[in-house]
Amino acid sequence: MAGQSTKYSPVPNDDADIEKASMISYVGGSLRRTRRRRPLVVLLLCGAISLIFLLAAFLTYSYNLPSTLSGTDYVYGDWAGDNSEYNSFMIQDDPTHVVIQAVDVNVTPPAPLLQPLTTRPPLDQLIEYYAHGTLNFTHQSKRPQVDLVTLFVNASSDYFAFAKNKKSEEEGLGSLKKQSHHWRDNGELRGGLRSFALSLRERLRTIHVVSAAFDFPDDERPVLPDDIEGDTDRWQLGQIPEWLDWASPGNVQWHFHSEIFRLPRDEDGSLDHAIADVNEEEWRSLSLPNFNSFEIESRLPFVNDLSPNFILSNDDMFLMRQLSLADFHHPLLGPMLRPEPGLKVGFKLIPEHKSTPGEWGGLNHANILIGQRFVYRDRWYLTHMPKAMTQAITQESEVMFAKVFTEAATRCFRESRRGRADVEMAWLWTWLQIERWREALLWTWAVARLGGEDGMIGEREKNEIRDALGLRKGEEYDEKEILIKVTRAERETFKDVEKYTDEAGWEHPLATRLMHTSLDGALPPTSEYHRDGGKPDPNIVDGQRICRMEIARCFPEGFFSTEDEYSAVEVFKLLAFLGDGRCGDCMTEALLGKSGKRGLSAFLPSVDAVFFPPSTEAPQWSRPEPMLPLTPTWQEADFSMEANVRTGQDAWEGFEPRSDGGVNMRAWTVKLLSRYAYVYARTESRFNMIHNVKELNGDTKAMDESKTLAMACINDDVDKPENAPAVQVAMREWMERRFGEDSEFVKWEKSFPWS
Repeated sequence: MAGQSTKYSPVPNDDADIEKASMISYVGGSLRRTRRRRPLVVLLLCGAISLIFLLAAFLTYSYNLPSTLSGTDYVYGDWAGDNSEYNSFMIQDDPTHVVIQAVDVNVTPPAPLLQPLTTRPPLDQLIEYYAHGTLNFTHQSKRPQVDLVTLFVNASSDYFAFAKNKKSEEEGLGSLKKQSHHWRDNGELRGGLRSFALSLRERLRTIHVVSAAFDFPDDERPVLPDDIEGDTDRWQLGQIPEWLDWASPGNVQWHFHSEIFRLPRDEDGSLDHAIADVNEEEWRSLSLPNFNSFEIESRLPFVNDLSPNFILSNDDMFLMRQLSLADFHHPLLGPMLRPEPGLKVGFKLIPEHKSTPGEWGGLNHANILIGQRFVYRDRWYLTHMPKAMTQAITQESEVMFAKVFTEAATRCFRESRRGRADVEMAWLWTWLQIERWREALLWTWAVARLGGEDGMIGEREKNEIRDALGLRKGEEYDEKEILIKVTRAERETFKDVEKYTDEAGWEHPLATRLMHTSLDGALPPTSEYHRDGGKPDPNIVDGQRICRMEIARCFPEGFFSTEDEYSAVEVFKLLAFLGDGRCGDCMTEALLGKSGKRGLSAFLPSVDAVFFPPSTEAPQWSRPEPMLPLTPTWQEADFSMEANVRTGQDAWEGFEPRSDGGVNMRAWTVKLLSRYAYVYARTESRFNMIHNVKELNGDTKAMDESKTLAMACINDDVDKPENAPAVQVAMREWMERRFGEDSEFVKWEKSFPWS
């Protein structure tokens, strides 16, 4: 970690014997626990022995654990070496913990946010593709790699139980014993990580695992030797799985909560203005330790060294066959998003869902946040499978919803009563990607193309709108009554994707069907893609999809009947955010028709459109990357070009900015749009909810027999304690059979039995 030496990385451990409180002293390369309250003779003897072994040791520790947590003969190993960003020590007799030094927020800055996107194809090629849907590769592009991010927890740890009970009492929640299966470790992470490595092979760059770390009890602190710098309060017990080779973890990076539970700070170190009055240390004391996966995921934007495109998974998710990067992310089309149209998430928070162990409180709250920033409407559910994510979106969300996320992060359990409710992060990130594309596309047309440098829409621009909607200037009509029907254009965006993919040297998806690309408009909010057909869709007429647009509702009063000029920003706001968004969706359909079968030519500014940004001080969160406002609501956002376009933001690899300070708006808008491009995709998957070993054996048998199954989730819902041991044994045996083979791509394990 920046600002910290990696020489002494701590890592803690558990022990089954909880009868004796103990002290740790370095003994021949180990740390051994003995009682603090001993007869004087015993104490003198222990001191003499410790002094002898000190000659062979380079460290000495002393701390006392409470009797409820202590074990006999805890043995600490040597320093962990340079494998970890953490100052850490391994525990020789406890492979499930390490002693770590937690992050000091006053010394170590958080991971930088709003990083530039570095995975775009060359500028000239991307502009041509966005404008006309054609590509001419002169050389093959690099094949990017992808990272995996997952969470780990082990509820069998006595340290976990002690910390959980203490935190739940702090929040007034009781013991939460009924929810213990949510944190139970059946060894799933081992099989899950192996499944990704065996499936993606060399395409998988880094595996990031996030796990908990627990403070020592308040009255028992480790005593550090004089040559070890650091506050003793910052030494913690961090959870790791017993099979992890902490000293040589290969391409696995471990992240403890103290690293990622940070607040969003700009490059100058200032907190986001929405939380400027928050004391970060006090906030962390409320938020940690945290046992709420939703809120732990809300801190993932602070994971260091994360690739621009990554896969978000849980420890109970598995890849079941060979997959390619294109099953998760296409370099040209963006991430593969897999929302489920058969189930909708509403935007009303039901009080009884606010503090329950389920997911619907977090889902509804997430849709409220998306609704207040864009438009309120029901949105598709997201299944419990590995998810394609972009660092750009996760980091934007951290700034956009800084106040809500900061408050929600103090909800250390799903049952918490702090704040409004949890936020289901994977769902929010998926729909933020979808809505940011829709917003950027409408802004590109209304503000950048029509409004241009003066920001106004006059008769020339109105005629362009009339042409797109099929209206004639001078035609007699009443704007209050006219209803326009727009038929979805036939598009061929996918037609040459295979050809372009081959020419660029990219991979094809092996188990994924591409259903819809953002280059063909916003994701249809109707039942058009319902797996089972569903009820007849009133927007499908004679096999064609149509939309209906009310002129009086979607444009300012008198917009077409007068020769007045109108603010492009105000027209954009009406189209993008009015009501449930139908105005903007229908306008998009009309412009896609004008663009032809490929490309977005009717949306983009002209090739020579140049804007000269004012010479003003850059606002907070200003970056070289084009972005529209990062405000939590659209009402408080300034969507003018003056507020959003800055000199140099059209620069690209191989493309230098203009020397006169002007910005090429076609390059700027394509750069903006490519940040949010996505594909709605489908991949065969299976969700298994397990209550007993019979169900587990039946489900694993069915999965093993399938030749096409690509993704699976095995959810531990065993609520009867007597059923848990058999499920754990069967689960580990199945994972060993399915994923236990030797592989050059599994670099992080030590020799350890599966069961």
